[in-house]
Amino acid sequence: MDQEYEGSGLFLSWGCGQFGQHGHHRTQDDVAAKDGVLGQFSKDKDRDWTTTSWPGSGGGSHQVKLFSCGASHTVVVTDSNEIFAWGNGKSGQLGTGDTETHLKPTQIYLPRDVESVSSSLDSRPVDTPHIKGVRCGGRHTFIWLDNGQMYSFGNNFYVQLGYDMQIKHHKDNQVVPNLLYGLIIHDVLQIACGERHTMLLMYNGLLALLG
Repeated sequence: MDQEYEGSGLFLSWGCGQFGQHGHHRTQDDVAAKDGVLGQFSKDKDRDWTTTSWPGSGGGSHQVKLFSCGASHTVVVTDSNEIFAWGNGKSGQLGTGDTETHLKPTQIYLPRDVESVSSSLDSRPVDTPHIKGVRCGGRHTFIWLDNGQMYSFGNNFYVQLGYDMQIKHHKDNQVVPNLLYGLIIHDVLQIACGERHTMLLMYNGLLALLG
């Protein structure tokens, strides 16, 4: 990486873009690391990214604090607890309420409260507890909060999302974030996602395996 990028507050994404998972608004070709700056999530006090040609350049209003990559999708969380996802959404792993491919970072929202978990996607910004972590599996995603609650979405064919897909509003492809009712009594500390399974480590030392 060129030295001009060191300590610059830039967010970079590169590699395969078959499903737009690198966030550079195209699928035709791969992106090299030297061209990987995503302006929407980059801030540099010595450079005005609004005058560059970087995809999504908008003054770096969103500073990334957390990010995770799946097989063909990407999810980031900003320092203001905003959630953005892009790439392959065929299994609902973007949480955007559809199964489309999103070439640009698309903001998604957690349910407003426990009672609205089964409702349709709520696109209104709301105050949410501090987001502590995000993990992407092959075709699914987990997000957890500092209050110990966790949300999952995407492919659930192997029950890797942690809830019974036979429930009416829980399908094999869950397209919006859903609160995990069955594990809500346990506060999650850490999560790891594989291709078709998930591991949850609780504060009390309990280890739960899903999938």
